[in-house]
Amino acid sequence: MSFFVGYSLTCVRKFFNVLAQLGAAFSLILLSHSESFPPALLLMTFAIGMTGFHNAGAMVMPQDIAPDYAGSVAGFSNTVSTFSVFGAIYFSGQVLTTSQSWPLYFNVVAGVCIIGCAVFTIFASAKKIA
Repeated sequence: MSFFVGYSLTCVRKFFNVLAQLGAAFSLILLSHSESFPPALLLMTFAIGMTGFHNAGAMVMPQDIAPDYAGSVAGFSNTVSTFSVFGAIYFSGQVLTTSQSWPLYFNVVAGVCIIGCAVFTIFASAKKIA
């Protein structure tokens, strides 16, 4: 018996996205306060592990909203998201060079996760586009 019987597909997608984004954000915030290697390793592992729930959330949305064009929609969205990586690499270099602070960087990334979670939760829908 499935836990999500009776829930809309949108609700399930949002649940897994919230789990992924807020789980990673929470871990990164705790990581920014870690002072030794073993807990830092555990928290980083947990943060990366939580992002796996993204595959059941936002990653499969193209199949839900445009099943006939899912490959094209996914390819386009992945291409656009790849461009943000260039800015993220530059930003991380600037933060680490200027402040020499990993905790600051982890907190900024956690903030991005929280904002992304809020935007997805407010605007996402798994309803098929006609």
